[in-house]
Amino acid sequence: MTFEDVILLYIYLLTNLFFMKKKYLFSLAIVGLLLGACSNDDISESPNGGGTTTSPDEGFVAVSINLPMVSGASFRAQNDQFADGMDSEYEVKDAAFLVFEKGDAEEESQAVLLKAYDISDLKPWEPQGGNVTTYANMVQEVPALTDIKDKRYALVVLNKNGRFTINADGSVEFGDTQQKAMTFGDFLTASAMNVADMTGDGFYMANAPISSDAAGTKVTTLVPIEDKIKPTKAEAEKVEAADIYVERGMAKVTLAEPRGEMDVTGESYQGDKVTMTAWALDVTNKTSKLVRDVTGIDTWKDYLVGSATQTRFIGTVADPYRVYWGVDGNYAWSVTASVKGGQELTDAQLTEVKEKFNVLEDNAGVTFTQFGPEAPQYCLENTFDTDNQAEYATTRVIFKATYVPGNADKDGTFYQLGTTASIYNTEMLKEKVLESMSDAERRELGIFDKHNAAKVTLPTEEEGKAGGKYAMAEGGTITYTKYERFDTQKDKWEVVTKETYEKEENTGNKRMEEGVEVASDYLKSIDRRMGAIKYFKAGESYYKALIKHFGDDLTPYAISGEQKIYTEAKHLGRYGVLRNNWYELSVTSVSSPGDPEITPIEDEWDDPKEAFVKIQVNILSWAKRQQNVDL
Repeated sequence: MTFEDVILLYIYLLTNLFFMKKKYLFSLAIVGLLLGACSNDDISESPNGGGTTTSPDEGFVAVSINLPMVSGASFRAQNDQFADGMDSEYEVKDAAFLVFEKGDAEEESQAVLLKAYDISDLKPWEPQGGNVTTYANMVQEVPALTDIKDKRYALVVLNKNGRFTINADGSVEFGDTQQKAMTFGDFLTASAMNVADMTGDGFYMANAPISSDAAGTKVTTLVPIEDKIKPTKAEAEKVEAADIYVERGMAKVTLAEPRGEMDVTGESYQGDKVTMTAWALDVTNKTSKLVRDVTGIDTWKDYLVGSATQTRFIGTVADPYRVYWGVDGNYAWSVTASVKGGQELTDAQLTEVKEKFNVLEDNAGVTFTQFGPEAPQYCLENTFDTDNQAEYATTRVIFKATYVPGNADKDGTFYQLGTTASIYNTEMLKEKVLESMSDAERRELGIFDKHNAAKVTLPTEEEGKAGGKYAMAEGGTITYTKYERFDTQKDKWEVVTKETYEKEENTGNKRMEEGVEVASDYLKSIDRRMGAIKYFKAGESYYKALIKHFGDDLTPYAISGEQKIYTEAKHLGRYGVLRNNWYELSVTSVSSPGDPEITPIEDEWDDPKEAFVKIQVNILSWAKRQQNVDL
């Protein structure tokens, strides 16, 4: 561009200044720079001779990108416990550098996106101590400074995984909707995705919210780069780099190596054995935000632990001070007509849950048989306020185990009834079914003794039946041999014992029928007395463990009979899964058989009921949290 061209452009911009919006005024400032630096040469020498600027409207900034360790805790959900994790969780396939602009009085969400760049100048990743695992330095081209008072901020995204694309003009379009990103707030809007969308081409990472101190005095996600921007690459390389800390966009869950065959601890089950065989995540989020949302931190930071002076929402380890909570896309969501009374969700409520979360459909979904720190499963962030700290919104682990009582069938199958503790094998249960008939029902039907050859067929005996809960009135049968004698005085047939039948000499006054089936109404009566038949096929037993975030140490809870059992100040964050946190669960004891099928989701608070499995959850740098589970 010649000097004359610049003059003409300058006059044009001045003429149209009245119609220009503030965020476009930087174009006029750039022309001012052109006037000061331009001659008939297209490229100008830098003031210190350290190189040339590639374009007069671009500057340079030196940046150090820090990859996190995973957050976690040692057998309690404490903060500032870190672990590296696996090499695959640190691979960087691609990177993006996004520059925003905002005024001092504006919220971060209002920061306007100026320009985005694909990063090509990443230096080798270097190891680092503390709660950072590796880092890399780079010098990045950015829009040059102008005389506008708004300041510049940076967002770094590693491994975009197609969540957005950067156009040739530096604009950003989100992958699913092709909607253009205009402000930082667009990155804080939840959208539909799954774990594969965040890990398929390297683990998605973006700026982590960082506090200025352990008190949460100032928490920011965007990193100020105003003072780091220099007109040439050489000058930018000479100044201290702007530190940007990134975090992974998903949570990590592992199950510690099982202890082999364990003794069952419950008093009613002495001598029984149990072995953990598989596990799966359940009630995992279907949406996420591309950057963690810490709206509410100014309130959360005042929530202290007991008489302590330290908030649980900010770490105490510096460089950086981590933030340990966030707002997901379902944060304040509740199922319709929730009363949290401990009942199973209705079909309509379960449908609502499935719209928001991935829910295991049946026992066949629990197939992950690997254990230990090298065998993780990942899920999207799932957090909630204390009004919805309930089973229908809480990510959980389903454990599959082989439970061995002393009286099971040869193939390991056993049964329980309703809420009772007794364990039955198949023959014992059939006897129990007959015993559950009342004397009046027996007399009505004509089942008096063994001579009636009553035969019970359980509803579980049909080919291909999976473990679960069954009822005699829904697939079960009772057949028997009925003996009758005609009562001439009453002029009707009456059921009698086989002995009475045989004493009747007049063959016209007696009859016998084999294979008579007991009517459904009688079976329903038996079901009401026994409760549901729990069919533990081949000894398969299932347990649940709701994943705790802050857990018992930082959010202690005592069982309460009150309808509203939690308060934000004391219990916010007790449960949930947060991105870049590693939750390690260890089964430490089992007190009883669990469920014969995946434990149903209930409309219930997360705490009131005692879990069947005792676990220990460790959240890992990755922040790592550990949780012991007693089943």
